[in-house]
Amino acid sequence: MTKGMYSNHFRACKWLLESFKEKEEMTLKTIATKWKKNTDLSGGVEMLPRNFHRCKKTLREDFGIDICCKNSGDYGYYIANPEILTNNNLPEWLLSTLATDEKLRQCMSLMDYIIPEPIPSGEDRLDCVTNAMLVHKKLKYDYQKYESTERNPVELGVCGLILYKRRWYILGEFDDMKRFTYALDRMWDLEVSESDFMMDPSFSVKAYFSEFYGIFNSGRPITSIVLRAFGKEAYSMRDLPIHHTQQEIGSGEGYTDFVIKVRPNNELSSYIESRKNFLKVLSPDWYVEEIIQDLEKTRGLYV
Repeated sequence: MTKGMYSNHFRACKWLLESFKEKEEMTLKTIATKWKKNTDLSGGVEMLPRNFHRCKKTLREDFGIDICCKNSGDYGYYIANPEILTNNNLPEWLLSTLATDEKLRQCMSLMDYIIPEPIPSGEDRLDCVTNAMLVHKKLKYDYQKYESTERNPVELGVCGLILYKRRWYILGEFDDMKRFTYALDRMWDLEVSESDFMMDPSFSVKAYFSEFYGIFNSGRPITSIVLRAFGKEAYSMRDLPIHHTQQEIGSGEGYTDFVIKVRPNNELSSYIESRKNFLKVLSPDWYVEEIIQDLEKTRGLYV
C-alpha cells in the first residue's frame, strides 16, 4: 500500500462504499478509473487491485459490509448484503467517523480554524454498558435525576444504546417489560450485574424510536400532526425533515403545510416552540391548545 493510500485507508473505504451506493456493480477497471478521478484521495493514480482488496477486507471484517464478485461475464463487484445499510446506519456512521478522524489528523496545522462539537458525555461508561450487552447480563447503577439530590439504585437489561445531541443514553428494560431511557452521564457506581438478560430477538430498537421525535417515549397514541411552515422554514424542513414520516401536503402564499405521524412528547413540543415565529401547529386541536398553554407559560416568565 502506498503511503498516501495508507494514510487515507478509511477515507478510501468510505469512498468505495459510496461509489457502490451510486452504482450497484463495478469492475476493478471501473473502480480504478473512478478512483483516479478523485484526485484529492488518489493523487491522480489508479487504485491498485491489492489496495481495493484491502478496503474490501476492512469493510467486511470491521463493518460487516460484504463486497462480492460475480464469477461470470465481466466479473463485476457488488455489495452482497445491502440490507445492512438500510436496516442499520451504525456501520456507515462508524466508517464516516473514522474517515473524518483520518482527514482531520492530516490537518492539525489548521486546528485553530476548526471547531468540533464537544465529545459526547458519558463516553467513559460505554465499555461497561457494551460489556453487559455482549455477555447478556443486566446493568447495575445508581441514577440521579437532574431535579433530585438523591441517587436511586437501578438494575435492568440494556436493549438499546443511543447517541443523541452529544449525550449517550441506554434504553433499559425491567422484568415487567417496561422500557425507559437513561442518560449515561447521570449514572454512578456502574457495573455489570450477575443477573442474566437476553434481548428479545423480535424487538427492534430502531422501530421503537421511530414512533416519536427524540428519544423519550411519552406512551401517547401515534397522532397525525399538521404543521404550517412560513417563509424559508419550508426549505429547512425539506432538507432536514422533523421526522421520517414527514410529508408535504399543501402550500399557499408564503407558507407550506406538512404532516408527521408521531407519539407527541415534550421534545417535539419544545422543538416546535423554538421555531415559534416560523412554525405553527394546525391540528389536532388538543395539541394546538397544549402548544398555546406552553407559550403562555413562557410569556409569563417575562411579565
